[in-house]
Amino acid sequence: MACHALISANPGELESPRLDLIRRVFWHCSIMETYLNLELEIPLTGLDKLEGKVGLPDFSGPFCEADYLGNQESRFQEHFASQIVLRQLSVGFHDTMRDATGPTAPPMPFPPPDRQTQPSEGSNPVITTINHLAYQLDQWRALLPVHLRWSDGQASAFSTPIPDLFTQGGMYPPQQMQAMFTADISSPSAPYPYATDVQVAMLRTRYYYTKYLLYRPAIYKALHHTNMLSTDDAKAVAECLKASLKWPIIMAPTCHRKRLVPCLFFWTQNLLGVLILLHLSQQVPVLSNIRARFCDNTFDMDATDTVNLSIAWIRDLKDVDATAEWCWNVLRGMYRLDD
Repeated sequence: MACHALISANPGELESPRLDLIRRVFWHCSIMETYLNLELEIPLTGLDKLEGKVGLPDFSGPFCEADYLGNQESRFQEHFASQIVLRQLSVGFHDTMRDATGPTAPPMPFPPPDRQTQPSEGSNPVITTINHLAYQLDQWRALLPVHLRWSDGQASAFSTPIPDLFTQGGMYPPQQMQAMFTADISSPSAPYPYATDVQVAMLRTRYYYTKYLLYRPAIYKALHHTNMLSTDDAKAVAECLKASLKWPIIMAPTCHRKRLVPCLFFWTQNLLGVLILLHLSQQVPVLSNIRARFCDNTFDMDATDTVNLSIAWIRDLKDVDATAEWCWNVLRGMYRLDD
């Protein structure tokens, strides 16, 4: 609301020397508002209607030399622009899925409960739509600037080529560069300059979070309409399970810098959903069968790491954050946790 008021009540600010800084504030607020709306249905404040008026940041605002050098080293501009594009993709995905299923329809077109005929493979238009949107998401990742790219199975690795900060003669010598993120949160880790780890972790985590949301309707069908599950549906369930694993923000060193992660409660409640899903994937036969058949042999180890990291995240926040405390009370019985 404050951002909206700044722009609406003071239109002259859009012609002031602070224009580029205001654009950055605007798009940060817009990104956060969008995700809160898509996930929690918190009403929009109207920032989306000001996008054309405000415009995209061009990072031409006034800098001191230290800020300029820091932005160049951390590639802040590329991270910010990529987050904006991902936010716009997420809005498009949401609208497409809503149109595909209808505003009052269930997440997938389901048959009457007494129908026993199995669907033919490839006959589910929603799965086709989800796969098409997932392809667009993968295209977004493939088109990232080269220093921001990563590949599946290496979400914890440095980008290639390795940024200048971490090359020979940089702040981090090569022997410390096995991975940018680690599931061993007890091991000491040097803080990255310019919060580079937080920037990278947020970008990669939002990618996997978006993919997790795209495939999540398949989980509903597997749980509530098991008799109508096709191979394509089962593969979609497996993709949702895989997208929930080892989000970089819950790995070290970023998990030790939670104060730099915007909207902690948003991630906390999503981690609770991941923990519930992984628990069900072991307890519910249809999910456990899909997990065994369609997930690779590293899945169990990665799932165990994800459970431990997510629990550690919530445990760390439960005494200072009401959302985390509520999540902890839910998890205590499910995972038999001690205070």
